[in-house]
Amino acid sequence: MKKVLIVLLLISLIGLITVGGVYAGNFIKSSFKDGPFFYLRKLNLTDEQKTKIDEILKELKNKSEKVLDEIKKNNEKEKEIISKEVLDVNGLNLIVESQIKNIVDLLYLKKDAYLKIVDVLNNEQRKIFPTFTFFLKTKPFIFKNEKISEFMEKSDERVRNLIRIGRRLNLNDEQKEILKEMIKNEYKRKFEFLHKIELRFLIKKLDLTDEQILKLNELLKDEREKKKEYLEKIKDNNSKQREILNKDSYDNENLSKTIDEYLTLESGILSLRKNLYYEYLKILTPEQRKKSPTSLFFFYLK
Repeated sequence: MKKVLIVLLLISLIGLITVGGVYAGNFIKSSFKDGPFFYLRKLNLTDEQKTKIDEILKELKNKSEKVLDEIKKNNEKEKEIISKEVLDVNGLNLIVESQIKNIVDLLYLKKDAYLKIVDVLNNEQRKIFPTFTFFLKTKPFIFKNEKISEFMEKSDERVRNLIRIGRRLNLNDEQKEILKEMIKNEYKRKFEFLHKIELRFLIKKLDLTDEQILKLNELLKDEREKKKEYLEKIKDNNSKQREILNKDSYDNENLSKTIDEYLTLESGILSLRKNLYYEYLKILTPEQRKKSPTSLFFFYLK
């Protein structure tokens, strides 16, 4: 009976979660309240640890500002290129490649900060600290809409509440698996929701024809198929990161190497997104290109 009640409680809690996402907010999060830093509050950090981690995050923010400024400048240049009647393919490629480099540079800055934070933690804290894969999940939300951002933040809080309650309950292995699957399905719904918002944004902003919408959907479907292999490898890599963090004999060098492998996979996905962006531009008219978002939209596409 107790098992049935617990499962029913979990089901009812899941029902409270509406669609949303984990990407609301700014690129750099330097607060214990947001994104993966929410977990820092669950580690019972000492004052000394908090001070060290705060310094690490401030350093990350300072180092990132120059790269973010460069991304902003490149974005403006790219907008000029795609707004012209005749597309300068070579000029566009130089800018887009530069944007990819900047994004990867930011990823490695976050990697360095992450490893420094992990070094500050003790064995027990490392075992519940998120992997680097999750650490990166706080990404810029591309729509400057306060209502949407507020909705996303509330949705994230509901997910966190579910995780908190799941931890408080004395679940057996079977119930834990049920909880994991339910949370997994909710995140899947979130990604699907974000993808639909982004697609509707493009359709509405550019006034795409039915034929263009069909071609765009085909491009997105093809990209998703190509990305599956990367996602499977990322999943395996994330498991390796978790194993390293869970060991009492923490191996910083091994974790760094494993994260590098993960970042190589992320770079591969960026290349797929670059190709998607180029193919997408081909289906637009010159007038539509003037109103089109730049490659950054596609690099952070859900």
